[in-house]
Amino acid sequence: MVVTIDVQESVRQILYDRWNLHGNLSRGSLGPDGFNTGVPAAARKYPSIEVLPVSERHTVLSVDWWMMNPLVHVHVWERPRTITKNNLATAKNNRRFLVQEVKRILHKHQTAAEDIEFMMLDDEINADQFHGLEEEKMESSRAVQEGFFPILHTIIPVRVIQFHSATLGGIPANR
Repeated sequence: MVVTIDVQESVRQILYDRWNLHGNLSRGSLGPDGFNTGVPAAARKYPSIEVLPVSERHTVLSVDWWMMNPLVHVHVWERPRTITKNNLATAKNNRRFLVQEVKRILHKHQTAAEDIEFMMLDDEINADQFHGLEEEKMESSRAVQEGFFPILHTIIPVRVIQFHSATLGGIPANR
């Protein structure tokens, strides 16, 4: 079963509403498209924050209550503006700031969404794509001449806890 769009959108909205970086990593610089729930790779802008569903588990708690435990991945995307070692270093630094901000927000606001009881972060996964580019050969590489840029990509798994009732249809009223 796939995670509902509500969980994805709730996590995306928490990030967007509480984003506090400045300069070229500010919410205004990223824009609404910089915080999304999935775009084709060709349409992705950099940097961007993407929240995608992974899986959903259900646990029956009683006759009327069950717990949903969806897993979403927050993808942090960045790439250098041009192919130089300095720009790659700047992009790596930007990615580090983006990842820190995502983690700060989700740790601080674990119970902020109305439809989410609690969120837990798992260890981040770096999934950089260098297209065969080695840092020391980047500027003269054939891949660069053909227009390939290194893509810096970090995945932050987020486990979400939700409670649902057959009679009430959602989170308990006495939370």
